[in-house]
Amino acid sequence: MALIAKRVDIGLIERAQEPDADIPPRDRAFDAILSCFEAMGPLKSTIQIIHDESKGDPGAFLDVLPATMRSAQWIADIAGLPTSGWQGFITTRGIGILLAETLGVWLQDGDDLAKTMAHVDRRLRTIEEWADALQRRLTADPESEAEPEKTKAAAD
Repeated sequence: MALIAKRVDIGLIERAQEPDADIPPRDRAFDAILSCFEAMGPLKSTIQIIHDESKGDPGAFLDVLPATMRSAQWIADIAGLPTSGWQGFITTRGIGILLAETLGVWLQDGDDLAKTMAHVDRRLRTIEEWADALQRRLTADPESEAEPEKTKAAAD
C-alpha cells in the first residue's frame, strides 16, 4: 500500500504545474485530484482487489490514512489552498475524505473517468459552498448578527 501511495504522489507531483492565479482554486484542486486517479490507472485491478478484500476492516482504513492525508496535502498545495492552521486542517481533511469516498466511484468508472469527474466536481462545489459559509460565519460582525435578534425581541 505504501508503494502504491508513493506512486500516486509521484504521479501527482509530476503532473503538477505552478498555480495559475487566473484559474480558480477549485478548478486547480479538481485537476490535481484527477491526476491522482490517473496515476492509479495502471494499478486499478490491484487496487480493486485490495479495496474488495479490505471492506469493513478498520485496520486497512488506518493503514492508508497517512498516505491519503499526504496526498490531500499535496493536492491542497498544488491548488494554492491553505495547508496550515485551522483552514489548512479543514481543507486537507476535506480533500482526504473526498479522495476516500471517490475511490469507489473511480473503481466502477470507465477509462474516460466521466463518473469520477462528475463526482469530484459535485463534491468540490459542496466543499466550496461549506467553506464559504464557514468563512462568512467566522468573519461576520457579532453585533450585526445580534441586531436581528434585538429587533425581533423588541417587536415581540
